[in-house]
Amino acid sequence: MNPPTDNLLQHPAAEAVTASYIPGLGTLAERLEQVDCVLTVYDPDGTLLYPAGADSDPHGGRYVAEAVAQSADHGRPVVFCGSDADIPACVLTADDRPYAVLIIQPTCPTVRGGSQQRERIYLTWILEEFAETFAHSRRIRGQIESISSELSQAYEEIILLYNLSTHMKVTQSIPAYLQMACDEVTQLIPVEGIGLFLDKKMDGRKQLTLTAGAGVMHIDPAKADLLQMQLTSELARGREALLDSTVDGPFRYTWPNGIHNIIAVPLGEKDRMVGML
Repeated sequence: MNPPTDNLLQHPAAEAVTASYIPGLGTLAERLEQVDCVLTVYDPDGTLLYPAGADSDPHGGRYVAEAVAQSADHGRPVVFCGSDADIPACVLTADDRPYAVLIIQPTCPTVRGGSQQRERIYLTWILEEFAETFAHSRRIRGQIESISSELSQAYEEIILLYNLSTHMKVTQSIPAYLQMACDEVTQLIPVEGIGLFLDKKMDGRKQLTLTAGAGVMHIDPAKADLLQMQLTSELARGREALLDSTVDGPFRYTWPNGIHNIIAVPLGEKDRMVGML
């Protein structure tokens, strides 16, 4: 197993802060040393991340832009840069964008001929293998993060259901239980305000009434009727809820002052809505 420092890319600053993480970097550097080559690593902007030895060209960063351009044009990670196309470079990508650029520099004069061609083939092979392994590790890392997020969300849902079922009492009134449900939701989701509206008969007609809630609620009963109509319209379009926000653009609907984001979810079963959250 490689020492932890083998996987760290570090700026040459005194504090040596960690700039990034590339598995197997130390092992690759050792393999390159066996063929009299040293490794430098840059970010796509040309900033040196992994300093090479004293035998390397201190201006290796000038090949970064050329390497990125060639890699994009040819659709492969390994390219050869310089006026004589004798500087191997490997562009590592993450999320379809350049992540880091590896510049390989020989420590002794290059001998032209069959040996040079064999060396190019060998370097291309190990660099392509390294790029493929890196891309695979990034995909695995993304999948792990996605699964972790899903597990975290599922755990929160289970905790919410457990708390709701645990605190349910036969003698508890419906409003008290719904209020407890709102309080539990606010423990898991940071919200400015949450309100639970139910259809109730008022003066002989049904009207949405705020039955439970927490925080600041900008939707009054009069606005709630309009919100229910807008929610019904969203459900008719095949959506499961109404979501309106100023994050990606202006509101699609008109809301009272103080509202920046709003989510409305129907309460009921099938086509019968008895309220909304």
